[in-house]
Formats: sequence, C-alpha cells, structure tokens
Amino acid sequence: MRCKPLVAEADDTVVSTVPHRADNQQDIRRAGQVLTLDQQRAILLLDIYGYSAEESGAVLGVTASTVKSRAARGRARLATSKLAA
Repeated sequence: MRCKPLVAEADDTVVSTVPHRADNQQDIRRAGQVLTLDQQRAILLLDIYGYSAEESGAVLGVTASTVKSRAARGRARLATSKLAA
C-alpha cells in the first residue's frame, strides 16, 4: 500500500514527511543535510513510497528520466557521504 505523497514547499524539507522509524531516523536526517530538495523528493517517492519513475514524474511535474537522474545522483551523493562519515 502506498502512502499519499507529501511534496514539501521550496523552503521546507521532504525529510519531515517521512514516517518515523527509530532505526532510520538518523540516516533520514543526514540525507536532508546532504541532498538537494529535488534529490530528496525523487528518492522519497521512488524508494520510500514505492512510486514508479513515471508516477513520480507526474507528481513532481518532470519526466521519468529526470526523476531517475535525480534519484541516481542523490543515491551516489549519499553513498559518498556515508563513506566520509
């Protein structure tokens, strides 16, 4: 079952809309500090809520390939930040 996506305004962070889990909370906060808002939104919709790239693109008003690109860049950025942490 999918959650209703909550897309944040430009001055908010998407991280605040993610369901709280004690084991993930610190990683989610770190992601909010490392990722751009566009990357946060793409990863949230694809990986947390389980939407397809096409569905995510419709929510965000961009193409599926843009969503995939933002998510891939965000995941790469997270991987780099975790290695440095």
